[in-house]
Amino acid sequence: LDGYTIVQISDIHVGAFVQERELDEVLELVRRVKPDLIVVTGDMIDFDPAFLPIWARALQSLTARDGIVT
Repeated sequence: LDGYTIVQISDIHVGAFVQERELDEVLELVRRVKPDLIVVTGDMIDFDPAFLPIWARALQSLTARDGIVT
């Protein structure tokens, strides 16, 4: 795995305090790394499911050579 890059995304809590602008900043950091694999491990939205579409669009915008595991 030398040189293999895994990005773990967790505890973003999109919602009242983390909105699209802040989420876009996180996603840009992930893209810069050019990961081989992205692993999403949980707590991506706040308590309100109304924020789920924001996270879904964000997740669809990511790519990794070996995919994304949720």
